[in-house]
Amino acid sequence: MYHAQVFITGGHDGENIFNDLWRLDLNTYCWTYFEVCQMPQPTYFHATAVSPEGRLYVFGGNYSINDDVRRSNAVYSAWLCIPKLSEICWEAVLYYSPHINKCRSDDLIDIGLPRHFVQRLGSINSCKINN
Repeated sequence: MYHAQVFITGGHDGENIFNDLWRLDLNTYCWTYFEVCQMPQPTYFHATAVSPEGRLYVFGGNYSINDDVRRSNAVYSAWLCIPKLSEICWEAVLYYSPHINKCRSDDLIDIGLPRHFVQRLGSINSCKINN
C-alpha cells in the first residue's frame, strides 16, 4: 500500500503567523503534529518540498518583525526520517569539499569517491548548465 503524506509548515490565519509542522496521512486522514520540529521563525507564503530521501526543504516566505512584514529568501531543511548512512556521507562530502563539482569525474573515482556520488555530481552540474 502506498503511503501518501502531505506536510504543512507555517502559515497565516489572518491574525497569527505559525512556525509549526504537521503531517496528514492520506490513507488514514490522521494529522500528526511535530512538536520538536519548528521553523526558525513564524513564516507564511513560502514553498515547501520533500526529497525522495525524506528531507523537508522550506524556501522563502513572509515573516513579521514588530508588525513589519518582510520577505525572506532563506532555505531551511529538516530530516523527516532517519537518513540512510549514504545520505549522511553524501552531505559530508558536499560540506567538506564545497568545490568538488569542479573536479574531473575520473580524478574523483581515482581517489575513491563512489561512482554513484560522482554520478550525482554530474547531475548537479547538468542542472547548472541547463538553468
